[in-house]
Amino acid sequence: MKIAIASEGQDPNAQVSYHGARAPFYQIFDEKGNLLEAVNNPYSKAERGAGPKAAHLLIQHGVTSVSYTHLRAHETR
Repeated sequence: MKIAIASEGQDPNAQVSYHGARAPFYQIFDEKGNLLEAVNNPYSKAERGAGPKAAHLLIQHGVTSVSYTHLRAHETR
């Protein structure tokens, strides 16, 4: 299992991002909490469609779960 955390930076101690699909980075951890990689999010400043594009990016990295600090109503459907 790979878990992505939306992050404000690449460092494992960086703040969790409030921006979900528009987070500047995703940190990818294994199920034991080991950092596997930090991925730059090229869609963080996308005008439209950041959510599906970021999801596809994470799928390409084998991510099975995502976490960030704030869900908007349309993201819970």
